[in-house]
Amino acid sequence: MTATPTFESYDDNEEDVVLWRALRPQTPGRYVEVLQAGGNEPEDTSATRALYEKGWSGLVVTPDGELAARRRKLRERDVTVTATASRRDAKAGTPPPPERRVSSLIGGLGWDASDIHAMIVDFPDAELSVLEGTDLTAWRPWIVVVRAREEPAGAGRANLQAWMSSAGYEQTMFDGASVWFVSEERSPLLAAKLRYPARPFDSYTTRAFRAAQSRLADLEAGLARVETAASELRSDVAAWRSKAVSAWAAQRCAVAERDEIAAELAAVGADGCGHLGEIERLQADLADMRHSTSWQVTAPLRRVASLRKPHP
Repeated sequence: MTATPTFESYDDNEEDVVLWRALRPQTPGRYVEVLQAGGNEPEDTSATRALYEKGWSGLVVTPDGELAARRRKLRERDVTVTATASRRDAKAGTPPPPERRVSSLIGGLGWDASDIHAMIVDFPDAELSVLEGTDLTAWRPWIVVVRAREEPAGAGRANLQAWMSSAGYEQTMFDGASVWFVSEERSPLLAAKLRYPARPFDSYTTRAFRAAQSRLADLEAGLARVETAASELRSDVAAWRSKAVSAWAAQRCAVAERDEIAAELAAVGADGCGHLGEIERLQADLADMRHSTSWQVTAPLRRVASLRKPHP
C-alpha cells in the first residue's frame, strides 16, 4: 500500500524535499537564503516555503526590493534584508541596495548560540562572493545548497568545490541544478541522506500535482452541477408531459360530450316544436360545458387542431 504523502513541495527542483529528508528531526529549524534579483517567489517556487510552513524561520537576503516586500508580508517570522550579499560591507551612504556580508547580518541577529541548519545560495555567477562574505569557519550551516549554472566540469564549479573544501565542507551531490555540501562535523549524520535527489519514497507531492488535483476537483464539481441541472430539467419535462397528456384527455372528453349534445339537439329538432323544452335544456347543457374549466383549458389545443384540418 502506498503511503499518504506527508510533505508538500514547492521548489521546482524539489530540493526542499531533500532538505526535509535530512533535517526533519530538527524541526523547527533555521535557514539562511540568499536570492538574486528576480529570484524565487516566496509563495510559489521557493526552496524554503515548505520549511517555513513546518515552523522554520530564518534570514533572507535579496537586492530585489519588490521580492523583499512580498517576503516580509508573507513570512512574518523571517528577517528579510534588502541588500546584495557580497564579500564586503559597503560604506555608509552608498546607493541602495547596499552590499552586505552575510556574516555581518547574521551577527546582528543574536544567533551566536543557535544552529543554522541550511543555507541556500541562489545567486549564480556570484556564489563565491556570497560564500566568502559568510565566513563559514565562524558560522557553520549544516547543509549548504548552491545553485549553479555551469556544468560539473566548469571552472567556476571547480573553484566552488575547492573553496568549500577549504572551509571544511564535503560535496555530496550535484542534482542537476544545485551543488550540495555538508559540514564535516555533520557528515556522519547527514551525508547519506544528501547523496540523491527527491524520489517517490520521500512521500511528497509537487506544486504541479496539487494544481492538477485542484483543477480536477473543480471540473468534477462542475460536472456534478451539470448533472443536477439535467436531472431537474428531466423532471420538468416529465411534469409538463403529464400536464399535456391530461389536457389532451380532457379536450377529447369535452369534444365527445359536445358531439353527444349536438347529436341530441339534432334529434330533438327533427321531432318538431313539441320538444322545445328539451332543446332549451340541451342548449343550456352545451353552454355550461363551454364555460367549464376543461373546455377553457383545452381551447389552445382545439385551435391548433382546427388549423391542421383541411379547409373545404
